[in-house]
Amino acid sequence: MDKFIYIVRHGTTETSNQGKIKGQEKDVYLTNEGINQIKKSLKHLLNSNINKIYTSNFKRTIQTSELIRNGLDIKDPSSIILDD
Repeated sequence: MDKFIYIVRHGTTETSNQGKIKGQEKDVYLTNEGINQIKKSLKHLLNSNINKIYTSNFKRTIQTSELIRNGLDIKDPSSIILDD
């Protein structure tokens, strides 16, 4: 069986809408637009057989991983959160 790694970037955040670069700021959440971007990206992952999600400990990336996990009905109840 082939194995693949999928890399998904988080959606739009409030700071990205303000033109700010906040790469290391952990408490930035997705906007409604960012949430919709992730939901739209799910169609590209539907037949991917993803069974584990790895994410950083930023709020926006955790939020993104939860949207993907729920959208794809991944049975593993938690993402593996990697600390910087």
